[in-house]
Amino acid sequence: MGLLARVAAGQHGLVAVWQVEDLGIARQLLVRRVAEQGWHRVVRGVYLLPGMALTPLARIKAADLALRGRGLASHRTAAFVWGLRNRLVRPLEFVLPPHCTLRVQGVHIRRLGGVLEGDGARHTGVALTAPARTICTLSGVSSVTELVDDLATAHRLRLATPVSVRHVAEASARFAGQSRLREALERAEGELNHSKLERLGRQLLAGIALLPHCQPFVVADEGVRRRA
Repeated sequence: MGLLARVAAGQHGLVAVWQVEDLGIARQLLVRRVAEQGWHRVVRGVYLLPGMALTPLARIKAADLALRGRGLASHRTAAFVWGLRNRLVRPLEFVLPPHCTLRVQGVHIRRLGGVLEGDGARHTGVALTAPARTICTLSGVSSVTELVDDLATAHRLRLATPVSVRHVAEASARFAGQSRLREALERAEGELNHSKLERLGRQLLAGIALLPHCQPFVVADEGVRRRA
């Protein structure tokens, strides 16, 4: 069972039954260890090893394993993983290929044509939509104000820019919330704010006829050029 422990170590403490079978380990041995050691069943076919915490990322990874790695975390679930949103919304949201019929309890399967053809990425051990595509998916479940905040956060974290999001949106077929995303991009481009406080600061500066720069400055820190 040391091999399973090593597998689980790279998966937030989780192991799936199908992985056990792929490794050639007798399923009866897994059943015995589950009963003897009190492994926690997270979703059907996925277990958390004793002593491991069921964190929000572990819940997402459990869904990923239950879907056998065929899908991508998307929408608000992907936004949480990337750090665009600070709260994990339930049910979890994943996208699957068109002909995949897998279902997992606690997971909302969303259909997005072509989203799996190059928009996938991995972060913290989870397969998910890339940052720019994630913001596009968020447009179907978010307000314009929320999208503007997402764009600002993505830019601050160096994940995506309004320009890169616009390119992904324009290269895509029609999708839910497309008009909201277009409005959010128009607000963000040229006056990108990394936080609500920064937005307020810019408004105050504009009120006294000062024009802040719309992009981070390059500054020198002990001879090293950094963006601030």
